[in-house]
Amino acid sequence: MTRVKISICILLILIGASIFSGVWTYNSCDDMLEVLRSAAERVADGDIDGAIEKAEEFSEEWEAFRKKANVVVKSDKLSEAERIKSRIAKLIESGSDEIEAELSELISMLELLRDGEIPLITSIF
Repeated sequence: MTRVKISICILLILIGASIFSGVWTYNSCDDMLEVLRSAAERVADGDIDGAIEKAEEFSEEWEAFRKKANVVVKSDKLSEAERIKSRIAKLIESGSDEIEAELSELISMLELLRDGEIPLITSIF
């Protein structure tokens, strides 16, 4: 009977950790998406200084997120977004035509990351 209780406790801890990490990832990605969408709006409006400011804000949020997310998220999901993130500020500063496409791709990646980490019955089995 003791083994059953211990097994149930371990299972409950794993379920709790999964739910916590999924909710944390969802909220963190949601916050970063707001910043990215704001940067995309500023790029579309021609506000380069505001867009650079938002890109730097996103970069800081991403670094804080990435350090913790390495424990709960597969690294390949993070590495592709990291690659695009590192180019965003430089593309905005140079006035490149690619910036809107890169921002759109990064927004899509974060949405996929956000939605893919929520523990649902369909994603567990």
